[in-house]
Amino acid sequence: MPEMGVSVLGGPERLAEYDLIKYKLTSNALGIAHWDMDVVFGDPVNPDNIFSWSQEFRHLIGFAGEEDFPNLLSSWSNRLHPDDKERVMGAFTAHITDVTGQTPYNLEYRLMTKRGEYRHFRAVGLTLRDGSGRPLKVAGALEDITERIRQQEMLGNILNAMDTYIYITDLETDEILFISKKMITDFHLGAGAEGEKCWRLLQFGQSGRCPWCKKDALSKDPADCIVWDMDNPVSGRSLHNIDRIIDWPDGQKVHMQQSIDISGQKKMTEELEERDKLLQNALEDAERANSAKSSFLAHMSHEIRTPLNAVIGLSELTLGEGGLREDAEANLEKIYSAGATILSIVNDILDISKIESGKLTMYPVQYEIPSFINDVATLNMVRIGEKPITFRLSVDESFPVLLYGDDIRVK
Repeated sequence: MPEMGVSVLGGPERLAEYDLIKYKLTSNALGIAHWDMDVVFGDPVNPDNIFSWSQEFRHLIGFAGEEDFPNLLSSWSNRLHPDDKERVMGAFTAHITDVTGQTPYNLEYRLMTKRGEYRHFRAVGLTLRDGSGRPLKVAGALEDITERIRQQEMLGNILNAMDTYIYITDLETDEILFISKKMITDFHLGAGAEGEKCWRLLQFGQSGRCPWCKKDALSKDPADCIVWDMDNPVSGRSLHNIDRIIDWPDGQKVHMQQSIDISGQKKMTEELEERDKLLQNALEDAERANSAKSSFLAHMSHEIRTPLNAVIGLSELTLGEGGLREDAEANLEKIYSAGATILSIVNDILDISKIESGKLTMYPVQYEIPSFINDVATLNMVRIGEKPITFRLSVDESFPVLLYGDDIRVK
């Protein structure tokens, strides 16, 4: 059996060619184009540095070959968007001149195509260095991210149309990928919020993730959605928050927090709770006052009834003995009737106080209607006295003779 990768492909040279084919297929499938630069004498700005733009690179921006897109730095740099050029060239130079190799070359910018339109690209690069850190060769890759940027802009427009505070961050770096205009305005954040650490921008003095951050909890269960409230210590706002993990247009999982300002609602709730507390206190005060009044009435009623019962009882005993002068007997009957009337009024007052305190007790008995009517008529006649009031009594013949109830309170 022939050795795989050698005899079948015709030797190491063909194997390398085959690997190159696979590399190109992968690059084409991912939409990534490559370039490289040979650094002459370790000088990154040497005009003799040799650039090599791959055919995939040229095709990515609409050119056919080296004739219309030469292997020169200017072929690329002259097509950078004016607003991006200084930033991009600065990042490119900083990466190459850093002998430690710690400065990355990884950024996004706009580049003009052959048709004259600007498209969005993401560029990355790595530098091969000698033992002292001098650059020898730079390799880079370019990816067209225009569609992804458009999707982000569409998503941003949708999120900005919502009357809530929204910001989206990288799960690992905490860098802000998107922040709504409403949040920028109301939190007075200004331009340049995207790319900042969320905790540095939104929580002054914070040196790391906020203790209430939900990223770790969501990372354990990406399908979860955490709803919670907080009083923001910096803005002074009371916020109702919803945290979740979503798919960003570039394919990565990101953290999104959506917040609603509930400061007004919370203040209203607190005011209502304070009002309820005041009303409850007022009710308790009224109940205490009513209880005190009922207690006073009950006490006074008892104090009045004791001597009043003596007056009524003695009057009744004296009337029962007979032998009194006519005028003395009439006066004694008036004392008796007046005492009975006052006792009835006192009992009414006591009953009212018992009703208010919820302690009224009924004592139902069987009583005779004729006797009951006679007592009521007599009581009213005494109250009328010599007043110019006509008292008429009419009783239905079908009315029962006996009833069951609290006859004292019915009277």
